[in-house]
Amino acid sequence: MSSRQEAHSSAGDGASRLPLSQQRRDLLAMAVRLVWIGAVALLAALLLFVPQRGILLALPLLLIATGAIAAFFQWRDRWQMVSRTVLSGVWCFFVASVISIDGLHGPSAVAYPAIVVTAGWLFGVRAALGAAALAVVVAVAMSLVGPLGAPLESLRGNSIGDGMAQFTALSAASALVAYFAQLYQDRLSELRQAGHDLDGRALALKASEADLDRAQAVARVGSWIRDPLTDAIRFSAEARRILGWDEVAADGDMLAQVDAEDFPRVSAAWQAALHGSAFDLEHRIVVGGAVRWVRQKADFDFAADGSPRRVLGIIQDITERKHAEFELEKYQHRLELLVAERTAALSVAKEAAESASRAKSVFLANMSHELRTPMNAIMGMTMIALRKSDDPRLRDSLLKIDEASKHLLALINDILDISKIESDRLTLDSAYFTLAALRKNVLELLAPQAAEKGLVLVFELAPELAARTLVGDPLRLGQIVLNLAGNAIKFTERGTVDIRVGVAEERDNGLVLRWEIEDTGIGISAPDRRRIFSAFEQADGSLTRKFGGTGLGLAISSRLARMMGGEMDVDSEPGRGSTFWFTVRLGRARDTVS
Repeated sequence: MSSRQEAHSSAGDGASRLPLSQQRRDLLAMAVRLVWIGAVALLAALLLFVPQRGILLALPLLLIATGAIAAFFQWRDRWQMVSRTVLSGVWCFFVASVISIDGLHGPSAVAYPAIVVTAGWLFGVRAALGAAALAVVVAVAMSLVGPLGAPLESLRGNSIGDGMAQFTALSAASALVAYFAQLYQDRLSELRQAGHDLDGRALALKASEADLDRAQAVARVGSWIRDPLTDAIRFSAEARRILGWDEVAADGDMLAQVDAEDFPRVSAAWQAALHGSAFDLEHRIVVGGAVRWVRQKADFDFAADGSPRRVLGIIQDITERKHAEFELEKYQHRLELLVAERTAALSVAKEAAESASRAKSVFLANMSHELRTPMNAIMGMTMIALRKSDDPRLRDSLLKIDEASKHLLALINDILDISKIESDRLTLDSAYFTLAALRKNVLELLAPQAAEKGLVLVFELAPELAARTLVGDPLRLGQIVLNLAGNAIKFTERGTVDIRVGVAEERDNGLVLRWEIEDTGIGISAPDRRRIFSAFEQADGSLTRKFGGTGLGLAISSRLARMMGGEMDVDSEPGRGSTFWFTVRLGRARDTVS
């Protein structure tokens, strides 16, 4: 901060404490010391070398008072007041000295205006006016003093009024010069600062324009502004690049570069936008003989009467995106053709596979049927031979033949059933039956096998359910129960096999029965439970060698349950037995039997 600025900022409050630099403080402290030294030196000189001292003794006393007051403010750390005290005291000392030595008309009077102007330049207009007023007061005081020695004799031969008028005029003129000089410098400083601000804003604007041009170049989006009244249009650098114009060339006609096929559509969209519609479309332009795709969007500023005043628009180069879309459409079309070809081929292959599967199933069904006829003959002749033979060795051989024949017949029956199911040739009967009869048949067939292994076979059936007449296929339902219960007996070494049946759901037109066959056998692991319902699958391949079987029973039973409107699953843990359950939907007869 300059000394003039400090004086301006502290003119309104003499007691204010503005921070000064250490260098300024050192200079003020040195000035105070110099005031003291000058006062002591002047007082000594007057006492030693001037016999007729008179009023001249007031000069060193003035310096001593100035030094004392300045030292007091220095002790209070009020450096602004120190500066003012030194300036005022020295100024009063200078005026008094000049008047005492030369008088009002002396040659030193020309120094008054210079000192006043300097005070105004350094400390402001108030300091200049104060210096001028202080000079007038000192001059009046000096001129009113009587004859106090030779230096003041000139006052008596001159008009005090003329000297005072001259001195006052010089002081006022000096103060005005200081005021206008400071005013000019302040205005000049303001203009310079405004110039610096304008230069900074111009540089910032250029930097912003450069950043905008770079951003538009990266995004490949240009901008333009159009005046619909004068048809004048300005384009950004990126817009000129997209349109293929040189940077120094004049702005051209953008509509003239629109492709001929797209021109009617673009022109119609522009005319509609002039009446308030949105302007946002993609079209082609011709640049140097090459075709480019662009997207244009514009925002219209309308006047109160509805006429457009200003249009701000963007133009984006989307040529690469369009080429990528065209290539994607080509690939998509080729992919659709390829998918259609593959679908047709798969359909043909599927039909062929299904036809082969049906042919295989028909063949197996026919072969199984053909095999059952001679097998029944073999079994019949074996039974006749057993009745007529008394030879133990022959009877043992015939019993083995009969057992093998039954096993083979069961295998043929399973193959026949699975073949019929796969070829959709298996149909379910619809007959009246009771669960009591089905329970009797199951127990008669399985009780001997369970007793032979020492197992307890239980068939839990509520009496009211056993007496109800149901409508369904009792043969296939019994086949499912026999298959599951037979497997339970086969894979259980000790314990019980429990068959339970209950009503899971009942409606007016029928009911759903839930069957559960629980055993205490070897159990089934989780991975095996997911595949045992597939054809020719068993939980463990070694079980086939130990327990026998083809792996068709569960597959047939599961599919029969689905054909009857139900499902089948198993809950089991290895070593803790299994619980196979299934549901079937049966009709309900209105009559019951006892």
